Amino acid sequence: MDKFSINTEADYAAALREVEAYFRQEPDPESPDAARFDALAAAIEAYEALFWQGETIQEMRDAP
Repeated sequence: MDKFSINTEADYAAALREVEAYFRQEPDPESPDAARFDALAAAIEAYEALFWQGETIQEMRDAP
């Protein structure tokens, strides 16, 4: 599996933009694109777990 890490908000935004394309056109299983999707998804999940712990969408909307 490809390794991908997110260290900044800019990295996070770039990862979200990149992974969005895979939702519009799902990659073939076992392809390099599928591996990239998996790596991006795991990195996004890890970043969100570190920085958005316990926040719900409503809490984010209500934040100043």
